[in-house]
Amino acid sequence: MTIIKSSQYLSNYPYQALSNDVVSLLKNALSSLEKQTTPETTVKLFECYCHITGQQIRHIDLHFDSCIRSTVRGFIGALHSDDFVDVSIWCRRYHAYTFIQGFNYIRNTSIPALKDLQWSTDFFNECSDDWQRHELDPDAVQYWGGWSIYTRKNKVGYLRLAPLYHSHGKEFTTEFHNAWGKFHAKRATAKMTTINVMADYLSEHYEHWPASTFRHPVKLHQFFLAFMRHYFLTTHAKKQDLNQARRIWGKFIANINEVFVESGVWTQPFEALPKPEAKATPGAKTKIRKTEDGTVEVSEKLITDVPLKVTDDQAINILFKQISADIKTVKDWAEVQAQDLYSRCQRRKTLAQNGNPIDGGTGTKHLEDIGLANICATFERDGFVRDENYLRSRFGQPSITPRPLVAKLLGLPTANSLFPYQSLLVAEQPKITRIFLEELELYNKQGQLSGFLKTDGGYQLIGYKDRQGKVRSEQKVDLTEQSAEWVKQVIEITAPLRAYLKAKRSDAWRCLFLTCDKGFGKPKRATTPKWCTSFFNNRSKKFERLINEFQPHTEMGKDALKNFLLRVSLGRIRSSCGVEIYIETGSVEKMAEALGHAKYNPNLLSHYLPEPLLAFFQTRWVRIFQKGFVCHAMKDSPYLLEATQFESMAELHEFLQNHALKGIPDHRKRSGGSKDNSEVCEVYVGIDTGVLTALISLERAVSASAIPEKINAKARFWAKASRLIAAQIQSEQDPDLCRYLRQANEHADELIMEELIYAAS
Repeated sequence: MTIIKSSQYLSNYPYQALSNDVVSLLKNALSSLEKQTTPETTVKLFECYCHITGQQIRHIDLHFDSCIRSTVRGFIGALHSDDFVDVSIWCRRYHAYTFIQGFNYIRNTSIPALKDLQWSTDFFNECSDDWQRHELDPDAVQYWGGWSIYTRKNKVGYLRLAPLYHSHGKEFTTEFHNAWGKFHAKRATAKMTTINVMADYLSEHYEHWPASTFRHPVKLHQFFLAFMRHYFLTTHAKKQDLNQARRIWGKFIANINEVFVESGVWTQPFEALPKPEAKATPGAKTKIRKTEDGTVEVSEKLITDVPLKVTDDQAINILFKQISADIKTVKDWAEVQAQDLYSRCQRRKTLAQNGNPIDGGTGTKHLEDIGLANICATFERDGFVRDENYLRSRFGQPSITPRPLVAKLLGLPTANSLFPYQSLLVAEQPKITRIFLEELELYNKQGQLSGFLKTDGGYQLIGYKDRQGKVRSEQKVDLTEQSAEWVKQVIEITAPLRAYLKAKRSDAWRCLFLTCDKGFGKPKRATTPKWCTSFFNNRSKKFERLINEFQPHTEMGKDALKNFLLRVSLGRIRSSCGVEIYIETGSVEKMAEALGHAKYNPNLLSHYLPEPLLAFFQTRWVRIFQKGFVCHAMKDSPYLLEATQFESMAELHEFLQNHALKGIPDHRKRSGGSKDNSEVCEVYVGIDTGVLTALISLERAVSASAIPEKINAKARFWAKASRLIAAQIQSEQDPDLCRYLRQANEHADELIMEELIYAAS
């Protein structure tokens, strides 16, 4: 079993085997090298190697070449092995190469007694024997294992227990880790944050709270009082939601009672552990952040950023244009990227028919000399192979033909390349969640196809949604013809990785979404990317590539597009599509059905719709789309449209606002004389032939548009109002109103409105 499960948790480990001056010397040497981006990780890997092999390295040891050379060879051999750290062979080779370069830098700048080490592939392979000769310290191996926690769905989390190991000892730390391990083995998810905060607090205050604390009923209670104070003061200092923190704390204390107190691992306290009451936070108050300059608060529930303070005109633009436009931007990008990946997969199969499989001899050749058709033919014959010697002899040296390039040309699902497919599926079927997709199993444990089945009505995706509870956790999603085709493409794209995993007897072969990292990495279940500021800061090339991919599908500039990308996630795509359905239908029930909710919840809209838009829906403007209205007959000329000659959408909007929507007569309001529009079921609409002619002309222009994405928000708003008003008049069969409607239909002219509907709102 691999010792270091993830290089990401290495930062939690203090240096023990390497002295401070050696650590500084190595970091400075590695930082001086070009293209060295992970000096801390490389040095920490060396620390791990020295610790598990029982070696202490001090500055004076560097002056004894034969001794340190043996240590270096053993470390390079460890990096050659799959047993040391769970990263790709290219990543391990990179750490080995840069360590040798750093070693030589030290020789040239400060310790000339060292002999120069020459890097080569043969040297990398030869050092394997130096690693194999070592007997490893089992306690140190356990210590460097990351204190992993596995859920019943085999998801992994890592506890930050290295400092606790030093402050409270092996026995206490192992007991702490094992207890949480047993607890999470019965859970679907692993939530480590609060546990890690507690472990950090314990290690930092070990003098006040030693291991004996948890065997004393009074001190145990006192510890949690002190830790609670620290937890909430830290939350307040970070300006985080205190009520949310109370809910998290309550669950944490409930888990502590179950894991340690009720099980007898710790003593029973004389008093109940502290647990302040948490109040439910309205959905409209959640997921709020400030803009970078700190001047504006915005809701971040949707792909579209919504300021918490908006005018009616801004709300109309967001509701009737921006939300749909942002969804379309993501879908257009996803369709192009998905088609590109699938096309490369198909091209591989086509080219393979004209190529000759390669059996070796390409080590120094360039891609053009090897021939893409020959590479494709080799891949189709041999399947997915990770062995570096095989890859070098068939596809060339990685420095000449980079593995990510080869993987891309072969149409393999590299890191996040299936995210466009996941985005399309969620946009098409908003009831699909991120967890549903990430955990979707194509085959069951018996090897039978179970997650994608043909039914009488088409195809279904069958997965699980844990938040529904165990009884209703199974979720069946009926697919459209298009979404079923996307799933079939994903199955075809991932087929080589599935075959590899199945041959290796890895249970991951059953998953629908698979990836091979940057190219020929270890195949595994694909997750979804988290596009955040730190993600882009550390991956500038990835950011530039995404900018270039999205720009053809939007008019946003680079800065606006960067902010947009930070909001793109499956959760926000789902929320945005749910809100779009509500805007189109005016039905919260249809929105709930589309989102896959087991039952309608009156608070559903406030959970997904940001507060400013929710408030807008409670005014007379959008009562039209929720309830009904009273059409009040007025007299006017059917030729008003020709006479007025509106020059802008703003003029038409003001006209309709002033003439169509009237104040609510007192007798139409509910008893009690409430002035609150949210208590009124209907909107009072003034109707005459002039108003109707303008509305119907506008609606026809919107419906006939060849470029609907260019239509401004106010035009969309009034076009929808027009359709509903016409339907209301027809249903009531009032003679005067029906006559007005007939006259308006006769005099309506969409050509007059053609330019107005594209004007800026």
